[in-house]
This record gives sequence, C-alpha cells and structure tokens, in this order.
Amino acid sequence: MLLQQLLNGIVAGSVYALFALGFNMVLGALNILNVAQGAIFALSAFVSFYAMKLYAVPFVLALLLAVVVGGLVNMLLETIIFRPLRSRGGSPMSTLVASIGASMVLLSVTQKLSGAQVERFPSNSLPTTQWVFGDLRVTFIQLLVLATTLCVLIGSYVLLNRTKLGKAIRTMAFSERIARMLGIPTAGVARWTFFISGGLGGLAGVLLGLMFNSVHFLMGEPYVLKGFAAIVIGGFGSVAGVVVASMLIGLSEVFSIMIGIGAFRDVVIFGLLFCFLILRPNGMFGRDEEARP
Repeated sequence: MLLQQLLNGIVAGSVYALFALGFNMVLGALNILNVAQGAIFALSAFVSFYAMKLYAVPFVLALLLAVVVGGLVNMLLETIIFRPLRSRGGSPMSTLVASIGASMVLLSVTQKLSGAQVERFPSNSLPTTQWVFGDLRVTFIQLLVLATTLCVLIGSYVLLNRTKLGKAIRTMAFSERIARMLGIPTAGVARWTFFISGGLGGLAGVLLGLMFNSVHFLMGEPYVLKGFAAIVIGGFGSVAGVVVASMLIGLSEVFSIMIGIGAFRDVVIFGLLFCFLILRPNGMFGRDEEARP
C-alpha cells in the first residue's frame, strides 16, 4: 500500500514538474509570470483528444501535435502581447495582467470548442497493460509519464548547458541588458523560450488527461497555482529545485488522501508554500543574485 502511494505521488509530481518547468523557464529568463500556461495546458489536451477521436491520429503523433500547438500558441502570445509590453518597459504587474487577459481569451476559445463538456479519450488510445509486483501495480500510462519526464529532464539539462540557445537563456535570466551587450538576439531567445514553455505545458496537459481519462477546459487552472508553488518551494530558476518541489507536492497530495485528509490537500501544499516564503524565501535550491535589469 505504501509503495503504491509512493509511486502514485511520484507520477503526479512528474506531471507537475513538466508543467512547472515550462512555467519556470519564462519566469526565470524573462521575469514574466505567464498564467496563460494553464489555458495552454487545457487547449493542447483538447487538440490531442480531438486528433485521436475525430481523425484516429496515433497517440504519439497526437502528443507531438499538442506539444507543437502549445508552443506555437505561447509563441503567438509572446509576439502580440508580451514583446510589445516589454519593449515599452512594461512592469511585471502589467505583464501579469496581460497574461490573465490572454488566459481568459484562451479559456473562452477552448470552452466554445469543447462545449464546456468533460471529454474522455478513446478506449484504444493507449495499451491497458499493467504489471503487478506484490502489492504494487504499475500501469502503462504511469511508466509513460515517468519515462517522458526523465527524457524532458535530460533534454532540459542538455539544452541549458550544452547549446547556444540554453546559454543565451541563462544569460538573459541573469541580465537581459548584459545579454544584449554580448550580441545575443534577445527577441529570438524570448520567442523560443515561450515556445518551449508552451510545449511543456501541452505535454503535461495530454499526459494528465490520459492519466485521469478526462479533459475539460478548466483542467489547467489548478496547476498554475501548484506550478507557482513548485517554483517558490524549489527556488526561482532552479530546474532541480522545481523537480524536487513538484515531487514533494505530488507526494503530499497522495499521502493527504491516504491518511484521510484529502479534502485539505491543497491546504497542505500551500501551507508548505507559506512556510518556505517565511523561513526560506529563496527556496530549497534558490540562489541570491544581483538584480537583473
């Protein structure tokens, strides 16, 4: 029983980590809290769902389609909303308000497309294979989530530490002014940062929809707050911190249900958030850095 709940918590934390990594990338590199990430999460899940249901698109292609759509939608938001605001010296508050507006528009679009109905993926979307090891039951979707998260983590490490784009993102996270002085094309880097962030949100949306076999136009909204909690607890800009915090959130949810206080699982999560804000505001892996004009 304990091992099963531990696995369930790690799987849930893996989905949170995918969402929070994209959230953290834009916040860390561009100082933009993009709450529209939750709407992109849901929109991408519906794209994958309709591709499989209406056009019998294979799961892998539907998943890739959702990732691309999530990335392109987020890139569009950067082009028409966030870039003009940033070029005019918009404050973090103005970009936050703009992202709330963008989120409302995307939610309305998704609501119209879906009819505000809860939809279920086709029964043949994924194999129903299960592996039983004593009291531990492992499903195909759980293995898929864990394997996908591991691949994304490896890819994130390679991207941020071994590629020109990743080094440019890290430089912008430290100081956009210095990045421009070094000749880094900050507009292009911002565009690709938004694309990657949206793609990760779309990936998380599809995997979560498959885990619960349910997609709804509001399904991404709770994950905005949980993603932000993971960033604060783990430390702004820290990939390792976000992953560890996401796992902590997933495990706290599962074990809250296990001990009979499932109705208060969000209270537990945000209680952790407030404790870190008071006792360790830089998070578990956060670092003190100079201001980044």
